[in-house]
Amino acid sequence: MAPIKILHMADIHFGRPATGLPENLREIRRQEVRSTFSRALSLANDENVDAVLIAGDLFDTSDTDKSTLNFLAGEFNKISHIPVFVSPGNHDPLGSAYNELNALDCPNLTVFGSECSVKTFPDKNFAVYGVGFDNEVVTEHLLGKIKAEDENAVNIAVVHGELVASGVYNPITETDIALSGMDYVALGHVHTHLGINKSGNTYYAYSGTLEGGGFDECDEKGVILGTVSKDGCDLKLVPISKRKYRTIEVDVTDTATLQEIIEKVKSAVDNADDLYKIVLTGCRPERIPPDVIENEIDAFFVKTKDQTRGAYNLEELSADYSIGGIFARNVLERMASATDDEKNDLLRAADVVFDILNDK
Repeated sequence: MAPIKILHMADIHFGRPATGLPENLREIRRQEVRSTFSRALSLANDENVDAVLIAGDLFDTSDTDKSTLNFLAGEFNKISHIPVFVSPGNHDPLGSAYNELNALDCPNLTVFGSECSVKTFPDKNFAVYGVGFDNEVVTEHLLGKIKAEDENAVNIAVVHGELVASGVYNPITETDIALSGMDYVALGHVHTHLGINKSGNTYYAYSGTLEGGGFDECDEKGVILGTVSKDGCDLKLVPISKRKYRTIEVDVTDTATLQEIIEKVKSAVDNADDLYKIVLTGCRPERIPPDVIENEIDAFFVKTKDQTRGAYNLEELSADYSIGGIFARNVLERMASATDDEKNDLLRAADVVFDILNDK
């Protein structure tokens, strides 16, 4: 029996706002999600896969604009010889978006409903099962509705849900997976690829999303590509995202000037196409003006988070009879009975005051 080649993706979230970015960059990111989706389908065509699996949250909401629907219909028709299967998720439960998409001419597209259904391919001896959300909240175990009808076929399921014993987003347990009789379960909902896993005789995986949506999604983004057979799976994540969100910590303790801080950050930014959050730590030599680093760094997007402290020695300053000395003594007295969090708050507040007093 020949292995079945698949491309598995999920959580594309067409229409998701690119929060935290200026409007011009938001529009660029919206278009880049489309371009990456096109690249995924082109990969499916180039690799001559037997099926494309989209495990939910294709849309960010159950309603979407006509432009996106027309775009999707056009993309699916480019690979009209490859069946495409979609399992609606909590962000895009069965409703207007899928009703409108189904009304367009996409003969290779199957959108699963709220009851389990299966499409078989006797010529290649495989079957694709699926079930979708009919509401934003689904507390029953939808995967429990899926059972292999032909144990001799390569059986694949596509479903959206979270790996928990109970919850509101179609809870899935490893027992559900093992009892399904599937050879592979393509999952959606988690935006991070967590590896190719196995429960009983069934392999399963989250593909993650195609494009990161914020600095909480800094891992590699792409699609799962490979083969499924009765003997096992040969699957891997193929990165295809246009850009990556990256968080970089830069310790500025060994710098003497603001320019040295800027140069140190520049050396840490090695890809101008990516989006960066620069977390500055350590003792700074001087005050870091807002936005100055963002304006100096050549990258698609940069924001800084200043967690530095001024190079002030409270013990030494407290010996002085100036306003600064009085303030330092007051801070030290309050720190004596403070919790660790309160001490950090006091030190940060003291930094601001001493910066002002020293006009740095």
